[in-house]
Amino acid sequence: ISMLQTAEGGLEQTTDILLRMRELAVQASSGTYIQSDRDNMDLEFQELEAEITRISDQTTFNGTKVLDPATAVVTFQVGSATTDTIAVTLQAMGADVIGTSSTFLDDDDVLTTAKALLSITSIDTALKQVSDYRGDLGAVSNRLTHTVENLMNRVENTSASQSRIQDTDFAVESANLAKAQVLQQAGTAM
Repeated sequence: ISMLQTAEGGLEQTTDILLRMRELAVQASSGTYIQSDRDNMDLEFQELEAEITRISDQTTFNGTKVLDPATAVVTFQVGSATTDTIAVTLQAMGADVIGTSSTFLDDDDVLTTAKALLSITSIDTALKQVSDYRGDLGAVSNRLTHTVENLMNRVENTSASQSRIQDTDFAVESANLAKAQVLQQAGTAM
């Protein structure tokens, strides 16, 4: 679950950055700004884009990159049988792979009104991709949480069963002892 929470944290930061990039693109698409204003907006836009890639590259759990995976599927063993597994498909979320298929986010800029409008479309697509992935990870995280609760319930039930088998029922044994003592005393008195 911690691996998924780590990925979720990186995706939350990415979402915040994408929202700021969208604000810049909307601003830059307005005809009220001069070129030097757009140049300054593009500087921030490019830095935010670089931060998305850095987050993707650096978000790791136990050495596994969870937002730029070398291995696309991670399998969790959740029981004693070999089939008791849950597989999670990791996705890359760098600026070089999210956005529209014609222009990924790392190809976008806001230097002109037309490019800013294209960037808005690309950012909207990237936001949907990140949201979908967050939803996927959230669903798997909830599944793993319920799996852990089920396993803890099984452990508790197994321990209770073992206890019943191994432990002496003191109330029954005390009654048996008292009965035996009464019979012994009655036999002695006879």
